[in-house]
Amino acid sequence: MSGLALDSLSHSYMIHIRSKDCRQLTDGFNTDLQVNLDAEIKKRNQNQDIHISLSSAEIPITYYAFSSNLDNLNIYIDGSPSLVITEGNYDIYELVDLITADATFPYSATYDENKGKITLTNTDASSHTINFSQTNSRGLSKALGFERSDETVSSGGTAISDGVINLQTIHTIFLYSDLGASNVITTENGNYESILDKIPVKSNPFDIIHYNPYDTAPFTTVLTNEAISNFRLSLRDQNGKLLQMNDVRYELSLLVEIHNNDLQQAPPPPRGRRSLVSSEREQIVENIEQQPTQSQPIQTAPVIPIQSVIPQLPPKPKPQLPQPQSPPKSKPIEIPPKNEDREPELSEKEINQQAELTDALLLSELLDI
Repeated sequence: MSGLALDSLSHSYMIHIRSKDCRQLTDGFNTDLQVNLDAEIKKRNQNQDIHISLSSAEIPITYYAFSSNLDNLNIYIDGSPSLVITEGNYDIYELVDLITADATFPYSATYDENKGKITLTNTDASSHTINFSQTNSRGLSKALGFERSDETVSSGGTAISDGVINLQTIHTIFLYSDLGASNVITTENGNYESILDKIPVKSNPFDIIHYNPYDTAPFTTVLTNEAISNFRLSLRDQNGKLLQMNDVRYELSLLVEIHNNDLQQAPPPPRGRRSLVSSEREQIVENIEQQPTQSQPIQTAPVIPIQSVIPQLPPKPKPQLPQPQSPPKSKPIEIPPKNEDREPELSEKEINQQAELTDALLLSELLDI
């Protein structure tokens, strides 16, 4: 995980955590736990790092989308509490009915399915100011799509939500710890946070989240701790508020890996060699800096024609071939009288062969071979 080389792993542990086995650190919340280990997990040498990640989780969705813990049950009118809804999970039509039926809230509500917006109509005889900016109004106002600015509505007038509704008040679950994380950063605080993982909420109320690390990008948190024995865990929403699980239990499993880090010390110089003096080092550095790089083009000398470098030699005289001479005139051949003792006459084929041989001899004399 997290791009670590397999050969860097020294040893690993799996910690299975049940919420019922741990001590609650915040009254009324079992999502703020103290985990105590009898066996200490620690590095074996200083050249190692401790990596921890969430291996699996089983979390029932028993928290409410609207609760006093999330502070999203009220809307103030004219500076005083007015609309109050009870804790629970609602769809938009149930919310519209609750708003309209509230006798202390002088507005009725309708929902535009096409635009996903709420319209509040003043049903009182006088105008009233809706305190969307009031601290206790912000949670419910945001869920209904209203910005954090007060709005005065006359009798019979309306106020339409600025954005669309969002009843998914808890977008995600963050697993916090008090272990020293060295590679987790959030935009809210702009620095390092002790967050082990982020658990997406992809189930409906009263379903159960079955989390595995491949629901998000596989990742390990690198700790600054030398050892792990006692630590704190908490489940919080995207705003850092503890989840109110209504005393329903859940389970987590943490994978702890001890890795040899990849920082390698430079080998010592061989014995018997003297170290470079400062002037020699400076000369080597200067030579390296002067060497061309990919971003520094190589300077080349102008091209010199090769004819200007190699001396010109006088042309070699061509060899004189012997002039062909006319063959000497042959004497007339005397035909001897026919008698029985002379050699038999040659056939036409033999005559031709002798003629070819004669021509070859003449040609060789002409070429002086």
